[in-house]
Amino acid sequence: ILYHFMFYFQVGNLTFLGLQPAQANNILSIGSMVSLLALVMSLGRCVFRSAAVGRLGAVLFFFHGSLSFAPFLAGFSSATKALTAVGRLDHWLGSGFPYRGEEWGIWTLGVFLNQRHLTSALGLLMVVVLYVLRQAQSRTGVAASINLQPEPCVEASGGPTVSNRPVPAITRFPQLLGRLLGGSRGGYLLLSLVLGLMPYWNSAIFLATGVVLFVLLLLLPCGPQLIWT
Repeated sequence: ILYHFMFYFQVGNLTFLGLQPAQANNILSIGSMVSLLALVMSLGRCVFRSAAVGRLGAVLFFFHGSLSFAPFLAGFSSATKALTAVGRLDHWLGSGFPYRGEEWGIWTLGVFLNQRHLTSALGLLMVVVLYVLRQAQSRTGVAASINLQPEPCVEASGGPTVSNRPVPAITRFPQLLGRLLGGSRGGYLLLSLVLGLMPYWNSAIFLATGVVLFVLLLLLPCGPQLIWT
């Protein structure tokens, strides 16, 4: 609790309001996971201009960087047998990575069960990356993201029309930062505050964010803002 304080501080607040500790943990964990998946989908749409890429990224998130499930499923003659075998598994599939963490699930989704703060920290990293990318796109005249605009669809007559499906608020959040705080400077100021608090969520993600921002500094036309941040 002391070394990843912020998540469990929120758990403590919910417990103080009357929830059981397990309920408070699960509510925050579920909310964090849903938000993170929405941000992953938004990142795919932002970078590749494709909703399919975003959805694929959200699906692959559940395989946690390993394709060990492919040979496992390929060893069964039918989908029914494969699903039955999955239901009977009592261990994690080997990832193929030669690290000691293999023994306790660091390369599996188990890490999100015993490190509850990790999901929300990754979500903060996604918010930072999305905001920087959209600011860079606006500076270069590129549309911020297709998920902020009405999606075209085709009527029976073949003519284009516009879909009025609402856009999830979580995917619009990074772009709204600047509006709420008076332009890009206000947005980068808020990013600085978020980054300053990130070690209280997860110090490893804080260090990873520094590496990501350094790469973005080299690639994107928003160097002064990122250096100031």
